[in-house]
Amino acid sequence: MLIALKSFEGQYEKRFNFSKLASYLRLSENDARTFLNFLLGMQDEFKEFSRVFKERDLSVKQEGGTTFLKASKIYTEIPKTIMLKKEQVGWLSDLIFAFQHVKKGKVFDIKNKDTELIKHLRLLMDDHPYFFVKKGSDLIYPSRLASELGRMLLTYKKLNKRLDTIELLNSNIQVEK
Repeated sequence: MLIALKSFEGQYEKRFNFSKLASYLRLSENDARTFLNFLLGMQDEFKEFSRVFKERDLSVKQEGGTTFLKASKIYTEIPKTIMLKKEQVGWLSDLIFAFQHVKKGKVFDIKNKDTELIKHLRLLMDDHPYFFVKKGSDLIYPSRLASELGRMLLTYKKLNKRLDTIELLNSNIQVEK
């Protein structure tokens, strides 16, 4: 399936008929949805080894019962200086841990407002929208910046070290004292 997605290279204005591919591969509706969620949730990792999506994000479009993928150019502006509160550092660390180890790459569905994790995700999104990528109306996953920062935060937490300032992806990230 990933090989088929390479057809996007150089043809980013076109749509990819995901429903047709799922039918060709004889995937059940549940398997196709699971793979689609996995694909959307792991885009940043795919960018690491594929030049096809280096500066593109996949989004899903539904038309007449058919699912299409579209590759859109990334326009997210990341500030040069980012200030995080101590509580936000903990929230981000928890979100990235959940994304990588509990949800295993599945997107967060923000329709479920009852969990603390989703409440914290919403609060972080309000203050730092560049930490997240939104797919559809209610599906969210961490951006590359959030994923890398989250990994570093988890490392600092394991080493029982305090993080004050860190340089990451051309941004200076500072934690308020």
